[in-house]
Amino acid sequence: CDMTPHTVPPDEAVATYLDSRHDITESTRTNHKYRLGLFVEWAQDTIDSMSELTGLDVQQHVNWRHTDEAPDCAPVTHQQHLHTLRVFLRWCERAELVEQGLSESVPIPSVTSDERTRDDTVSHDRATAILSHLERYRWASRKHIIVGILYHTGMRRSALHALDVDDWHPDERYLAIRNRPEEGTRIKLGAEGERQVGVQDDTLARAIDDWIADVRPDV
Repeated sequence: CDMTPHTVPPDEAVATYLDSRHDITESTRTNHKYRLGLFVEWAQDTIDSMSELTGLDVQQHVNWRHTDEAPDCAPVTHQQHLHTLRVFLRWCERAELVEQGLSESVPIPSVTSDERTRDDTVSHDRATAILSHLERYRWASRKHIIVGILYHTGMRRSALHALDVDDWHPDERYLAIRNRPEEGTRIKLGAEGERQVGVQDDTLARAIDDWIADVRPDV
């Protein structure tokens, strides 16, 4: 006989799925939580229950992932997100939350070997030469601060972009990375990616102080 899917909201379904994954590491659970959090973000304006989800909805979600409203990501990252969505929907099928076979409507894009790897790195010698030039000729400029923070902390560009002036704590010498999707500055892993990044380099710390005091636009 046909099974009627249960009525469960998307966020509740994702939470139950994550609780059921006793076979994965905590880092994998965190990754799944972030990836499926994007699905929940999209679904909250589309469906009230997982039982309403159709193959067309799945395709519309995939289309949404390519718009400016969704976080930008590399092709291989997008592929991983869709793999996770398919695994989640298979779990939903077993839990009788969606129609059987819905998981097969998730398109998994192919990714070339070039898209899987990135080799655009800057050597230590070149990076220090760039910083030396900026410290001498462009002290406390925007470029100096950007290059200095990226080099000395190793943070992602999305985390750098998310920094507000109040996130610099000069006395304790650390930058507070905060997830603010409502302001257009989502960071990788969302709230799970929030942290404090220490600035050990004295020169960089002085440059940040000088930039805030003398250079930064009052916005």
